[in-house]
Amino acid sequence: MRKALLAILSGSFQLLLPRHALAATGRVLLAGYENPGDLTPKDWYVKAVRVQGAVSILVGVIGLVKRRYEQPDE
Repeated sequence: MRKALLAILSGSFQLLLPRHALAATGRVLLAGYENPGDLTPKDWYVKAVRVQGAVSILVGVIGLVKRRYEQPDE
């Protein structure tokens, strides 16, 4: 359940604020570069991050629904 909720949360962040998600990821992944702030993502890449966020939300929701129906009825 935690994984599904985390997927929904991170997917929402990527879907609604893709440039902020890229900036946060860039700070971590590009820490070894001299000027990571000078790098700007292309529009197609921002759209791809948005699509990835939507897919993450979908996978998280499917995981929650699947878990709900797999629990034994009492």
